[in-house]
Amino acid sequence: MSKFYLDLMAACHCNSIKVIQRYVTNHYNRTLAPVGLTATQLTFLLAIGSNPGLSMSELSSLLELDLSASLRGAEALEKKGLVKIISGGQRRRELFLEEKAVRKIDEAQVFLDIAESSLPKAIPEQSKKNLACLLEVINRKEEEIEKIAT
Repeated sequence: MSKFYLDLMAACHCNSIKVIQRYVTNHYNRTLAPVGLTATQLTFLLAIGSNPGLSMSELSSLLELDLSASLRGAEALEKKGLVKIISGGQRRRELFLEEKAVRKIDEAQVFLDIAESSLPKAIPEQSKKNLACLLEVINRKEEEIEKIAT
């Protein structure tokens, strides 16, 4: 690959965010592995636990996922015995935590604290610099827009 393309890829804010997101997700997944949950699964369980009876579309909206991703995630948790999906009529499917999920969430709390406290070490310095640069660009653009609007 030519240096031009490598430089362009490095300058792409979207790519920088995706790279950091992978580091963060992998870090959380490794840390939560002893509990038998991924970061995404824990997020689903927390969303459902904080909103018992949540519909699939409400879960999608809450987690900013498309409906098919929410459906796949919820059904996978149902197969693990962590979530109960109940037909609420008129194509509404309501989500509830099983008792096993409540125990998993309690167990995951210690590992979640570890993941959060060790997160800075999980992200390479260059990625942190890229993120700082991106945030600076966003803030500058926001200030420019505010100046134009006033």
